Amino acid sequence: MSSSHGRSIGQYYLTRDSFGNEPLWLDEMQEYMEVDNATDTNTWETLFIRWGARTVTSYSVSLPNFAYVVHSVAMSNMPRPRMKHRDVIVDNYRAAGGNLATFQRIGVSFINNTSAYDCIEAAFAARGLQFPDMGSMVINLPLYGPSGVLRRSSEPNSTGWSKLFNGNPFLEGQQKMLREYSREFNNARIKKVTIAAHEKFGMIDMNLLLMVTHLTRDGGVIQAAPQEEPLPETQEKVQAWDWDIGNF
Repeated sequence: MSSSHGRSIGQYYLTRDSFGNEPLWLDEMQEYMEVDNATDTNTWETLFIRWGARTVTSYSVSLPNFAYVVHSVAMSNMPRPRMKHRDVIVDNYRAAGGNLATFQRIGVSFINNTSAYDCIEAAFAARGLQFPDMGSMVINLPLYGPSGVLRRSSEPNSTGWSKLFNGNPFLEGQQKMLREYSREFNNARIKKVTIAAHEKFGMIDMNLLLMVTHLTRDGGVIQAAPQEEPLPETQEKVQAWDWDIGNF
């Protein structure tokens, strides 16, 4: 368990400030989060966490959607001892008035972390998929089967999971968060991870990667995720892979 477990950002001399403008990719993130009101950005609040003038992380939170989106992370911008990012997420969601027991979706937009990017590329390759030249591609990788047992990459419908997870700082941090705050999260676990890879565009030499972790719990504690709908018609050549892992 981290030394910052259960602590607030204020105890690390961090401040929380309003972002002001709507961040890039929030509309796209809502599509992959499968929220009920995907076109309504008024349900979201976007903020910075700063140490002095330095931005440590920026994020959006939506209590009606039980959702949190990470836009940027640079924990090295604060001095040691540093608060763990997973503990920052917990404090931010609580500060917004959210209940961890109903927290359902964690998104990461515009992934440029090298380790996470490499993990995603390896997961696509494990399924025999290449990053797209046009449009977008969605791959849903379930972690747990109906019995709640961790699936290995050799088991049905789990090809690519170990490649996606192992060494991915976002997913490994989320898994630690769920374990370390298991009571507060009411024993939530990862149901599936959605990865969207959009084509490269002019200002960067990499694909735009978006990731959403969908949580679930036994006993119907959180609302069931809405039925998936087609991506907007403006996105061309979209291919989607979704593996139904049953109700549990």
